[in-house]
Amino acid sequence: MLFRSRAWSADDDYTLLLHEKGFAEWTKRPGIVLPLDSYPTLRSVIQNKEAMMGTVEDMPSDPSEVDWLKKHGASSFMAVPLIERRETVGVVKLISQESRLFDEDEVRLAQGIANVVSSAMENARLYQSLDSRARALESAYRELQEADKAKDEFIQNVSHELRTPLISVIGYGGLLQEGEFGSITEEQREALSIILQKSQKLADLVEDIVSVQALETQTYDRKPVNINEIINEALRRNEQRAREAGVTFEPRLPSNMPMVMADSKSIVEVMDKLIDNAIKFGATGGKVEVVVQNTNGPLVQVAIRDYGIGIDASEHHKIFQRFYQVDGGTARRYAGTGLGLAIAKAIVEGHGGRIGVKSKLNEGATFLFTLPKHTVVSS
Repeated sequence: MLFRSRAWSADDDYTLLLHEKGFAEWTKRPGIVLPLDSYPTLRSVIQNKEAMMGTVEDMPSDPSEVDWLKKHGASSFMAVPLIERRETVGVVKLISQESRLFDEDEVRLAQGIANVVSSAMENARLYQSLDSRARALESAYRELQEADKAKDEFIQNVSHELRTPLISVIGYGGLLQEGEFGSITEEQREALSIILQKSQKLADLVEDIVSVQALETQTYDRKPVNINEIINEALRRNEQRAREAGVTFEPRLPSNMPMVMADSKSIVEVMDKLIDNAIKFGATGGKVEVVVQNTNGPLVQVAIRDYGIGIDASEHHKIFQRFYQVDGGTARRYAGTGLGLAIAKAIVEGHGGRIGVKSKLNEGATFLFTLPKHTVVSS
């Protein structure tokens, strides 16, 4: 017989008779309530955590127990506690039609059975708890996915809606600045120049957001290309900005580099993002080194090094995440969206390469990425 006390505590005054069929099974049925005041023997086993035995003749002080035994055709019994984590949570009772006391071997066997039952019950509860938590986590994950999808759709919609008016602002602003609608003063020209600069920054931000949203389905037109030509194009595109920041480019591009398999336009974009990062966080009046290396393996490595503020080691794994910025907060010194490195990472990995960073705080940073070489198959 299996009695369950629902994680019994000293304040409980009942236990539950779950089964009396010679085996236990999990059920939603609540069981039969047995008030412990009417079953002092069961109460003693639960409270003292010790096995007890007796016969019908020896239990005049426990008439409810005697009635129960007679009802089931028993003349004697043995009850052992179910203990989980040093707490009594129930009782296992063995009955016999013979009027006798159980010996020590039978007591040890009964206690062993109780230990197995209590372990099984605890494992079942743990499984049930873990299963419930797994379902809750799965539900939370689905909700998070839906929220993330809604966020992406919102950002994408807003970005596309901003594109059209920004194109008009930049277009008409340029025409005004060039005097296409009449002459303007020098003061007005300077004001228009500021408007155009800020509008272009906003347009670049919108373009980055649209780009990062499209990366998940991006495909690349990979062809054999000269990596040095790609780097030189990126350096030309960023030459004026570097000059304005007082930064000098120092490229080291060996002439015997193998061709790489890449989408030129996309890799130029990667270089743009990394050079922009190097100029922004590099030392004013310093230099940015761009080094290409032919590795022994199937990859070509490109490194962009600056000598600026550097990145703490604790931030290395975060900086390629979307919207993450080391210099975050409302008082940050460096402008940006936190999308440049995320875009660069997605493009490089989409080419079968890898991207990473080597840096220490106040010692500059070196961003490295790899691209697969073009392999010529001989006939």
